[in-house]
Amino acid sequence: MSQPEVRFVELDPTRGYHKVNRNRIWYRAFSGEMNFFAEDGFNDRSMVWANGRVVSDTVRQVTVNSPGHGGRNGEKIGRK
Repeated sequence: MSQPEVRFVELDPTRGYHKVNRNRIWYRAFSGEMNFFAEDGFNDRSMVWANGRVVSDTVRQVTVNSPGHGGRNGEKIGRK
């Protein structure tokens, strides 16, 4: 059996986007930053959105034998 992973997502809208959408239940065409966190608090992925489209996607890789950050380091950056 495999163990399930627990991840947390944090949305940080831009100031203008938040002002326009602050009382809405559902966001559409999100603008801002979306961060994905592992159970240990490591931010392993960040995405920057502009008007509902991903403009930057950063994935941080796990390296087994590296010091610090619980063995995590390295970044892989891509654009879509």
